[in-house]
Amino acid sequence: MINIYLRKIFLILIGIVLGLLVYELALRGLFKQEYSLKRFYYAGPYGNLSLDFKKSTTKMSPVMGWEHIPNSREYINSYGMIGPEYPLEKHPGVFRILVLGDSIMAFDWCPRFIERELNNQKDLKFEFEVWNAGVHGYGAEQYARFLEHYAFDYKPDMILAGFCTNDFGSMQFLIFKNKGGDMSTANWMYYKKDNYFINHYLFNNFYLYRFLLVQRFFVRSESDPGSDGEKFISAVNRIRSACDKRNIPAVVFLFPHLKELKDLTESEAYIENFILSTLRSTFGNCIDLRAEFRRLHKPPFSEFRLSPPGGTGLSDDIIHPSKNGHRIAAGIICKYIIGLINKRERVRQGR
Repeated sequence: MINIYLRKIFLILIGIVLGLLVYELALRGLFKQEYSLKRFYYAGPYGNLSLDFKKSTTKMSPVMGWEHIPNSREYINSYGMIGPEYPLEKHPGVFRILVLGDSIMAFDWCPRFIERELNNQKDLKFEFEVWNAGVHGYGAEQYARFLEHYAFDYKPDMILAGFCTNDFGSMQFLIFKNKGGDMSTANWMYYKKDNYFINHYLFNNFYLYRFLLVQRFFVRSESDPGSDGEKFISAVNRIRSACDKRNIPAVVFLFPHLKELKDLTESEAYIENFILSTLRSTFGNCIDLRAEFRRLHKPPFSEFRLSPPGGTGLSDDIIHPSKNGHRIAAGIICKYIIGLINKRERVRQGR
């Protein structure tokens, strides 16, 4: 009798294992990209931002989707921003620039170059502070949300928004239920939740486990109409509106694909032109970095990559500029900002 029960239990277990195996193989075959491990991990310049919570620099945010954990690294200050920490209350003579951006600005090269260059201008009677609110993976939607909810608490005198050619991809959100049962936005690459346990071996090796996590903790939105282009235009208009409402000048710029125009694919050329034309038609202060780079420098754009072709590292990364690329961009942006400040001072003096 005992042997019969054991045999039945054994057959049941075999059936469960085979069933799980079938599901695993089906997910690997039908949803290879959807639930691949790389969809859940993002390798940034400061290491992996992942579901390894002990190493993460980000946390879930009902407003932003994800945001920096204050003081989680030596380069993240108590405001959750990257770079030096300044007093919230401005001293007389301080000119504060708030930077919005994604992983490019999160390197913090360009903002520091800008701050240093501006403070080296002896004819400008200001002490410049550059507050870097850049976060990996952010796009126009998050820039708009940050302006609508947080930015003006930091008393900026100018908004500097750096756009990137992968901002279309950043418009996609997942909708999930938070601890209180309310619906919130997130991107599962950056989503962090501290009230459930993840087995990292299962997570790293099995599509089925990742599938079950998504089904349990993420719910796709059924009411998110509009193309990426329409959503981008809407977010850009909200950015302009938020700045106009506070009478704060905004300067925007686009980091182009780090390829020559003739080498861009049809899709790359369309996206770059679309973003740039949208920024130009929406903002009075728009810097075309591709045109300025080409006017000032002769090397091919590939030389400005984080790792140029023929070198080691991400030589196929056409999004993230090298430190030298950041330095050149900062010089262009500084010149533009200096012109705006001088123009403002002339207007104030009635000249």
